[in-house]
Amino acid sequence: MPLSDSTHRPSRGFTLVELLVVIAIIAILIALLLPAVQQAREAARRSECRNNMKQMGIAMANYHSTHGIFPIGAMNAATTPGASLCGYERASKSLPAEYKDIRNHVAHLYLLPYLDQDNLYEQVNFNIPVNELKGKSDCINNGTFQAAMQNVFLPVYGCPSDPLRNQPSTTSTSENAAEDYYRTSYVANAGDTETQGAANWQFLYWGRPDDWFRSKNVLVGIFGVNGAARFRDITDGASNTFTFAESQMAKGVDSKGNSAYWQAYSVGYFSNSRFGINKVDPGTELPEAGWIGSSHVGGCHVVMADGSVQFLSENISLDVLLAMSTKSGGEVVTF
Repeated sequence: MPLSDSTHRPSRGFTLVELLVVIAIIAILIALLLPAVQQAREAARRSECRNNMKQMGIAMANYHSTHGIFPIGAMNAATTPGASLCGYERASKSLPAEYKDIRNHVAHLYLLPYLDQDNLYEQVNFNIPVNELKGKSDCINNGTFQAAMQNVFLPVYGCPSDPLRNQPSTTSTSENAAEDYYRTSYVANAGDTETQGAANWQFLYWGRPDDWFRSKNVLVGIFGVNGAARFRDITDGASNTFTFAESQMAKGVDSKGNSAYWQAYSVGYFSNSRFGINKVDPGTELPEAGWIGSSHVGGCHVVMADGSVQFLSENISLDVLLAMSTKSGGEVVTF
């Protein structure tokens, strides 16, 4: 019996048009799925950042439980750019001579044992500065970079959304030099003041006995130079006052340590709330020293003195943000 013609008919393949249609459909699906994948990844990074700050909040509470006070913001810090670094003369406001013994130790260092970093903490020499004060003959001890902290990456101190998180930094300035030190995404709250301004650096000092400082003390935040708050000092309420805030690592001009470091004091270590959240310098399109913000869309995290973590909108009222910066300003905060 002869075979039918259909037996020898070749199988029909895709036409060019059909192939193009399939490719187009796949491209559309990828285009639809990619943003969802990116959003999921950012959500995971944001959650990790929030958890970092939560751990810092718990560490702060445990430190206070042990010592009866929060950790010092910066010990004998080099805070007077453009002035006699170790003489601490600014606007006729002299400070004690012992402040010449620069240390630049910061709260992040003091929190290490409460973040499961006891071994690292034990390697830090707190008898000398944690960075090198090159050419500063008026300083008692010019210090050195401490190898125990160089090229040491601590995930808890870096927001995973920040592109510079995994990159150690080197800065050239003498008083705040950093050599192979990692940055931190979390700056310490120094209160309602432009802490890097020449006229405002004195707000940072907690040990001043004079009436001038006492009259300004209500504007001070949780941290300062050679001092910090106790829970009893936070009369605005621990749930209304933040301790640390996010700050993007990249800064417009970073040759002078405008970024914050967890190992040592730098110009950008203390927060500067007066510019709002996620603001940038128009000239560089980057934030400056201490400016609050993050790589997250729409705002940034802060950890409150009670240990809770809040995400603040970049559209928050500046008055509310400044009120959250002070520990005893008497403001009513709603956010």
